[in-house]
Amino acid sequence: MSVAVKIQDILSEKFFQKNTPFENLNDLFSKAGVTISSVEDYTSLSENNEFNTFIQSTTKYSSFNDMKGKATVELLLGK
Repeated sequence: MSVAVKIQDILSEKFFQKNTPFENLNDLFSKAGVTISSVEDYTSLSENNEFNTFIQSTTKYSSFNDMKGKATVELLLGK
């Protein structure tokens, strides 16, 4: 069985406001200077060293993958 979940559901405004200095995912991308125009742009973020360094310096997470993982756990646990 598989379940489709949107990234906006995982990295929700609630998650961002509780765990980061950003209002939402778009605010993070804007302040990081990232433009998402395609699925490829989004999927390449996990390997983008500059973006991961930005995540490390502005949040408690070590990378974008770390942030997404913790957000997924919070979503599944209903936090």
